[in-house]
Order: sequence, then structure tokens, then C-alpha cells
Amino acid sequence: MNFNDSITYKGHLEIWKLYLDGEEELVYDEDNVVCSGIGPVLAGAFSASATSDLTNFQITLFQVGVSGGAALQVSSNGRLGGPLSSIAQYGTGDLETTVHTIVASATDFTNEMFGKIDHAYVDKVGTSKARWGIILDENACNGYALNEIGLFGFNPGMFATPKSYLCAYRQFNSIDKTSDFILDFRWTLEF
Repeated sequence: MNFNDSITYKGHLEIWKLYLDGEEELVYDEDNVVCSGIGPVLAGAFSASATSDLTNFQITLFQVGVSGGAALQVSSNGRLGGPLSSIAQYGTGDLETTVHTIVASATDFTNEMFGKIDHAYVDKVGTSKARWGIILDENACNGYALNEIGLFGFNPGMFATPKSYLCAYRQFNSIDKTSDFILDFRWTLEF
């Protein structure tokens, strides 16, 4: 039996360029890798007590990066190849950022920069399917050749100092981000 025949979860990513004149262009439309970090997120959510803070188990963070590659397209991947690492790199747009730790394999990576996903951009689109919208506006991430993105669970281990887990990853052909367009990532996970 093929491992993928027994796994029902999957992900899909669309990337749209939205130009300021209203034109829209689909530049990427492929499946993604659901990573092992989804395990602690789901396990924590299903075993949480009634008094647990559910925000710990939500997928509310993302990173974009510039060093994606085929070797990272595996479920055991725990982090991006070259994530943007500062507020200056993420830009001056409406994007809210935060800094904390990633749990990746046996190593923790501290002081990592994340973009926050507003709850208004998370939708249930089926009985077992949810979609996250990530918007990099015309002032975000300019001057970088973006080629990877990851979705992260906030703090499923319920650590006193939050630690995130990579839940889904995708490498894509480089997109030279400029102020001429908004990048709209539409990411669907199905369980």
C-alpha cells in the first residue's frame, strides 16, 4: 500500500498577483506539503482541557522566504530554507508581525520573524476544509525574490514562551515582489 493512499489530509496553494488597477493574475496553483508540525497542532487541540487557550492550537502565523527548494518539500520539514528575518524585510504595509521560536526536529530556532494571519482571513470552506488568506500588500516584502512560504501553528505545546510548528510548506518559482502589486496567497488544507 502506498502511504499517500492511507492519508486523507492534503493542501493546496494558489498565489495571485493583484495589480493596483484591478487586474488579477494567477501565478501559482499547486498542491503543497502538509508537514509533521500539523500533528502537535491537532493532537493538542483534541486533547486540550476545557480551560485551555485555544489560540495555542490555531494556525495563525506564516513566513515567506527566498531559499526554497525541492529538498524542503518533505513532510518532515520543520522550517523554511531562508525566511525573511526582520520587520524591515517584511516591509511597512498593513502586515502585523511577531517574533518567537520555531520547533524544528530536535532544534529550536529562536527570534524568528513571522507574519500574523488575521482571523478574518481564515474560512471554513467545507466540512473538513479550511482556507487561509495571506496578503502581502504593495508595501510588504518589496525587493525580495520570494520562493517559499510556510504556515505555522502558534503554540501547540503550550510552552510558557510560545513555540511554533511548521504545518504546511510550499516552494514555488521566484516572484520578484514590488510595489506594483499585492500578493494574495490562498492556502487550503483538507482533513
